[in-house]
Amino acid sequence: SWWGWNPSKAALVFLWRTGKLAVEKREGFQKVYDLTERVIPDVYRKLKYSEQEYIDWNCTTGIENIGFGSHTEIAKYWEGVTPQGS
Repeated sequence: SWWGWNPSKAALVFLWRTGKLAVEKREGFQKVYDLTERVIPDVYRKLKYSEQEYIDWNCTTGIENIGFGSHTEIAKYWEGVTPQGS
């Protein structure tokens, strides 16, 4: 299993990372997910970024989430996630 998560948790995280779901709220330490279009207004969801902007964000976010790591470790953090429309 992915990071010791059960299949449903892994699926939720994958859908969140690919933009299909968003965290609508938290109840204690529990995340409550909903469809992205019901959580994030259209004005923000329809923004388009260049490939370089996406790569910069991707690397920065990976480093922020794992603390530090080699380029390989950062790439593995985001393995399988691509920008929308790719």
